[in-house]
Amino acid sequence: VRDLAGRGLCVRELLEFYRRLGTPALMPHYDPSAHTTADVVRAAIIPASSCAKVPNYALATTLMKGRPTVPHHMVTHTWSNRFSHLVAAVVAHALGAPTYDE
Repeated sequence: VRDLAGRGLCVRELLEFYRRLGTPALMPHYDPSAHTTADVVRAAIIPASSCAKVPNYALATTLMKGRPTVPHHMVTHTWSNRFSHLVAAVVAHALGAPTYDE
């Protein structure tokens, strides 16, 4: 339970991860207008987690450089939604905006 509770992720690290999507290093075929959260999990998050310096680390832990981070907010999602919309919703919330525009 403590491990799960420490899997927070800062918006900065989420945006850095998102910036890398679509590059040769991470899911080169990524298309923000088409790929779902499930697509990104299968093609980017699972492979990135399995290549972590410390095996079996969640990607959040890897992106936070192994530092346990207690989240301030819980984010829920649907696997079938576009991943870009999930990221946009998180960023909108962080900026205090009630919504985001496409």
